[in-house]
Amino acid sequence: MMSPTSLYFNAAFAADVVVDAAVRATLTLDAAIVSAKVSAQPFVEAQLTTSSGTGLRDIALAIIGTFTIVILTARAAGALADEQYGKLITLILASIPVIGFAYFPDTTVNILKGLFSSGVG
Repeated sequence: MMSPTSLYFNAAFAADVVVDAAVRATLTLDAAIVSAKVSAQPFVEAQLTTSSGTGLRDIALAIIGTFTIVILTARAAGALADEQYGKLITLILASIPVIGFAYFPDTTVNILKGLFSSGVG
């Protein structure tokens, strides 16, 4: 005859086996549902156009332009403090294309194209 302790362990083991079987059945059912959901989604191809990535380009240019303008402003303040007015004017003139390309890239490119075509003929 089995002792009460061994009966308890056998019952606990049997319960674990039943729970394990139920968990496996649930996981199998969940996997089937997930695979059904994945296969039900339509296949979408990437639609690349000429304006793809324009937003990312504008964000990157704005960050780089802001960083450059901060550096040019600090150098211009130093030139003003040293009374180097030629350097100050040069820094201001250098900041104009930086601002144009950083914050208005399409307009700046169109202006440069127009200047080039009028200069070349």
